[in-house]
Amino acid sequence: MCEDYSDEHSIAFLAEVTWESLHHFLSGVAEFESVFHSVEGWFIGLSDSSDEGSWTWMYSGFPSEYGDVQWWPGHPDYSFANHKDCAMMTKNYDHMYGWVDVPCDQKLFATPICQLRILQ
Repeated sequence: MCEDYSDEHSIAFLAEVTWESLHHFLSGVAEFESVFHSVEGWFIGLSDSSDEGSWTWMYSGFPSEYGDVQWWPGHPDYSFANHKDCAMMTKNYDHMYGWVDVPCDQKLFATPICQLRILQ
């Protein structure tokens, strides 16, 4: 999704929301996109495809720590046989943002939120 934005000077990947301030910043970006482009969901770089129930950031490989407080009630789905291995940021009716787990291959009206790492 984000790899198309990489070049010889930078690497692009799905955002790793590891701080509360970053979550609030991305929520503001998402609200802007929602108002002007009718986007309802934003993929972030969190997955449990390697080990069900163990959510890690796809680019860095670090376990999710901050994200535990951002899941909407009922998410993530910890049932053994579920196929919801990707995370998406969505908003509720109060325009608050949280995370849900979704199947990675499901066709959703969502867009990726990319993070850029500048290479030296």
